[in-house]
Amino acid sequence: MNIANLGAGKQEAIALYMELSADLLIIDDARAKKSAYANGLEVMGSVSVLLLAGE
Repeated sequence: MNIANLGAGKQEAIALYMELSADLLIIDDARAKKSAYANGLEVMGSVSVLLLAGE
């Protein structure tokens, strides 16, 4: 996975997702989302989380 072009915080979030074998990565940055999707990670933005919480 090539995440070198992302900021340190986004790299850490993706690394933690992988380390924990998490089910979902919550991230809003468009480049980070695109990179995560391209590598098969399950991604959701914070707005989607809020919409799900309101259901």
